[in-house]
Amino acid sequence: MSVRRSEEDFHVFVKGTMVSTLRMYPSTLHVSVVKSFGLPNAANKIMINDYTLNLTYDKFDDSIVHVWAQPRAHSPTPWERASSCGVS
Repeated sequence: MSVRRSEEDFHVFVKGTMVSTLRMYPSTLHVSVVKSFGLPNAANKIMINDYTLNLTYDKFDDSIVHVWAQPRAHSPTPWERASSCGVS
């Protein structure tokens, strides 16, 4: 008996678009879709919601990008850091 993982296990929805979470198998998207996410920074990353989207541009077609998502680490806010101090 084999158990197959569903396609949704390796994808997340970002602004209504399904994006791969696997670096080896990124999603292939049109540039106009990525523009709706926002402009990438100098490292070709877009920070959106709880994810960091990594972009690589296609070598042969300027209108195609390859995108994969990584969950962002939660950085505590100053009041969360202050409230986590223990009193001894």
